[in-house]
Amino acid sequence: MKPLSRRRARALLRLHGPRSDIFRRRLAIGAGAVAIGLVALLFARLADEATGRFEAFAQAFPYAPLLLTPVGFMVIAYITTRFAPLARGSGIPQVIAAKSASATFANPLVSLRTALLKAVLTIGALLSGGSTGREGPTVQLA
Repeated sequence: MKPLSRRRARALLRLHGPRSDIFRRRLAIGAGAVAIGLVALLFARLADEATGRFEAFAQAFPYAPLLLTPVGFMVIAYITTRFAPLARGSGIPQVIAAKSASATFANPLVSLRTALLKAVLTIGALLSGGSTGREGPTVQLA
């Protein structure tokens, strides 16, 4: 293999070095991927904690879930309908639709407000004994 000339090394550094657009783009994508992973881990931890708290509550008060779960779902349904109607469903179809749609149509589907409210409502559903999954909200948060 032929050694690099100084000229070629400088050209490669300009093209792929820390000041290049390629390097900055790769850094942004890498940092974004790490941030998404950390948010997904935090959300999973909160969901597991909520499920554990509900189970402990149900053990301490065995008949309380008969009232807590329906009331919890009524409150969650009201909040969803009133404040974030696009947070309905799993969240995965919304992300797929937003990916293939124009920016004007996609923004409400995957807005930060919708994703955060969906995450909070999912934790609330798990706290009240719901059997909701955390995969859809994780995709929407990402």
